[in-house]
Amino acid sequence: MALIVVDMQNAYCHGQGSLARQGFDVSSCRSVIGNVKKILETFREEALPVIFLYLAFEKDYRDGGAMAHDIWPFFKEKKGLLDGTWDASIVDDLAPLANEGVIRKTRYSGFSGTNLDYRLRYMGVDTLVVCGVTTNICVESTVRDAFHLGYRVVLVSDGTAEIDEERYRASLKTMEYAFGKVISTEQLAAFLRRPETLFPAEG
Repeated sequence: MALIVVDMQNAYCHGQGSLARQGFDVSSCRSVIGNVKKILETFREEALPVIFLYLAFEKDYRDGGAMAHDIWPFFKEKKGLLDGTWDASIVDDLAPLANEGVIRKTRYSGFSGTNLDYRLRYMGVDTLVVCGVTTNICVESTVRDAFHLGYRVVLVSDGTAEIDEERYRASLKTMEYAFGKVISTEQLAAFLRRPETLFPAEG
C-alpha cells in the first residue's frame, strides 16, 4: 500500500499562489492541509511508502501542452507553476521527507508521462490511498488511471478539495461509483489495520 499526495502546492493552496492571484477562492484547498498532514503522519507511523505528485512546467512552457497554452493560459501569463519556483513547490506544512518520492508531472494524471507506475510496481504496491487537490481534475484523473492500471484505490474524502463545492461532490460520487472506495481521515487508521474491510480477499 502507498499514499499518493496530489498537487498540494502553493499555486493551489496558498493565498499568494497563482490560482489565488487569478481571483480564485482557494480557501477550500487550504482547508484540507491539516487533514492531509494527518494522513501523512499515519502513513509515516506505519512506515508505508509516500509519493508526492506536483504539476510544474519548464520555463518556456514547452512541455505544458494544451493545459498551459489553451485551457489554463493564465498560469503562463502569471508565470505560475514553473518548476523550481515557490509557486510550484509543495506547501511548507507538508514538506516531503528525504525518503519519500516526489514526482513532477505535466498533465493532470500522475501516471501520464511519469514513472509512477514503474515505481509503485517495483515496491510491490497494489493499493493506493489518494488525497490532494483538486478533486475533480488532477485527483480524479490519477484515480481513474490507477484503476485502469489495475490498482485498488481508496480516496480520502476530507483530504481532498476543489474550489467549487458542486464539482467536488460530483467527483466524489463518480469515483465512489466506479473507480474506488471513499473513506474519511478518521476511518483511515482502521482501514490500514484491516484493509480486508474494504477489499475482501478473493476466493
